[in-house]
Amino acid sequence: MTFQEISTLLDNGCRPILFILNNSGYTIEKYLNVKTSNQRYNQIPAWHYTQLAEAFGGKAFAVKVRTNQELDEAIEMAVKAQMGELCVIEMIVNDPLDSPEYLIRLRNQLEKQ
Repeated sequence: MTFQEISTLLDNGCRPILFILNNSGYTIEKYLNVKTSNQRYNQIPAWHYTQLAEAFGGKAFAVKVRTNQELDEAIEMAVKAQMGELCVIEMIVNDPLDSPEYLIRLRNQLEKQ
């Protein structure tokens, strides 16, 4: 889903709970581009994801979370808020290179090649 679809959701009265994973860039690209580390195109500017509904002329329940407990609480609140409005939960990842073990192993193999 692209962010412009938020305007379509708002326009059609849809009220899903959107989960946005904010890892400060394209982590997969950072891992796969072994010969071109720290490329500028992988460093995306900081967006105000929780304000996207407002930018598209609507309103939403919107919250940022950083821990599992905050996520659990946000989901509970969003389920209630979802009755009347779109919901956005932005999940902040502290480590921009946080990734599954298989991706780390893949990068190690690519570096050897």
